[in-house]
Amino acid sequence: MTDATNTGVRKAISDPVWKELFSRSGNMCFMDECSSPLFDLNGLKDVFVAHIKGVGKTGPRHDSLLTQQELNSIDNLLLLCNRHHNQIDKMPVTEFTVERVQQIKKTHEDLVRSFSEELQNHVFDHSEEPVDTSSFTFNKWLSFLGFKPTDEMERALESESMRLIVRQVGRLPADTRKVLTVILRHGTVGKNFGENHVSIRIQRLIDLARPTPEGTVLSQLATLQEVRLCDSDDPDFLPDGTTLQVSTRTQGDWDPFTRLKEFCRAEHFDPSELLEKNRWDLLN
Repeated sequence: MTDATNTGVRKAISDPVWKELFSRSGNMCFMDECSSPLFDLNGLKDVFVAHIKGVGKTGPRHDSLLTQQELNSIDNLLLLCNRHHNQIDKMPVTEFTVERVQQIKKTHEDLVRSFSEELQNHVFDHSEEPVDTSSFTFNKWLSFLGFKPTDEMERALESESMRLIVRQVGRLPADTRKVLTVILRHGTVGKNFGENHVSIRIQRLIDLARPTPEGTVLSQLATLQEVRLCDSDDPDFLPDGTTLQVSTRTQGDWDPFTRLKEFCRAEHFDPSELLEKNRWDLLN
């Protein structure tokens, strides 16, 4: 088991494997019933890479028949928080056998995949067409967040997380993206129960969205709520002073919308270019 930022391990494990591994993690520790985020909103990390079959001869569950490539393949890796990385490494191998750790990995990946498919199905029901994110590098975005070119793993993980958001937002109908743009442009960055969000009074949103009818705005809010991009003090979105909170709850505490608002403000960038026109390539 090794710190996921260790240079030697990072070079041994290819970038595609890193990206796939993080995607399968859902930004959460693989251990049963542990939802500890691997990266939090401030960029702090609590992430360790685990080899199901250990690398060294003295490593846990070592298998001398495996090649270096097989040891660092996606099927032999999982990501854990510090507490569970120590638990798996230091407890007797009889407690965490190869079969048990493989089952831990499978259970977590199945849960993340199920949630992702459920979310995508909800979004697809309202979809126009998917956004191709394969050419996105997000270099401008990554520089804004303070990542250096040498921060290879952190850049890869952040880019993969952004691709998920781009696909999620990109599949929303144009009218829904327009409402999301108004929220991002005029909302206030805040924190509630330790989670960041962009918030706005529903009545203010309705006023700002004119001439779009009130009923249409509320319908778009219902869509955003259905795909888990917003929440409200009132589930019926009554325009009586209740507050609307927009965030992503797909990956633990990770919320790009507060940072997107800060990015647009700092770079004098119009959020409609991203949200309405799906011009996410402008972050490259």
